[in-house]
Order: sequence, then structure tokens, then C-alpha cells
Amino acid sequence: MIRFSHFDRLEQLFAAGDTCLVFPSEVTAAAWRKHLVAVSRRSAIRADRVISWDVFKEIAIPIKQRRRPASRLVRHAFARRLIRDNATESFLREIIFPA
Repeated sequence: MIRFSHFDRLEQLFAAGDTCLVFPSEVTAAAWRKHLVAVSRRSAIRADRVISWDVFKEIAIPIKQRRRPASRLVRHAFARRLIRDNATESFLREIIFPA
């Protein structure tokens, strides 16, 4: 279930116009795209502004041909650093519980 505080924050971020919202899966991203249209005054939104983590990785870190993707260890280290660097953000604490 979507909490209103989360929606309000996402709506503010999306309305800024220079933000790309990244969600854990394409299913979640698609649900949020649909929800943003349904409860806002918008008739449509740009799909490239509400994306999944996999799409984000493809855009941010293109993989050259004949090269292996990043290992599980590298992906884990990247995610841990991202969480550590943003741990003081209240919005992140609502999505990922500190424990």
C-alpha cells in the first residue's frame, strides 16, 4: 500500500522536472507511473523519468560488448556506499529501514 507521505514526497520530486525516480523493479516503476497519472492533474508522464533500477544501471553504466557485467560483490558495495552516503535523508529511512 502506498503511504500518502511517500506519494506527496514523490510528487514533489517529480514536479521539480529535473528528477528521475528510480524504483527496485519495473513492476514497481510501472505502478508508480500509473499512480502518478491517476492521482495528479497530469494526463501522461514521461516514462524515462520513472524507471526501474535495471533501466537506471543500463543508462548510467553502459556495458561494452564482450565484457562481463559487474559482479555481485561490486553491486553490493555500490549499494552499501549509496545507502551510507544518503543515510541521513529522512526519505531514504522510510524506504530502507536503518536496521
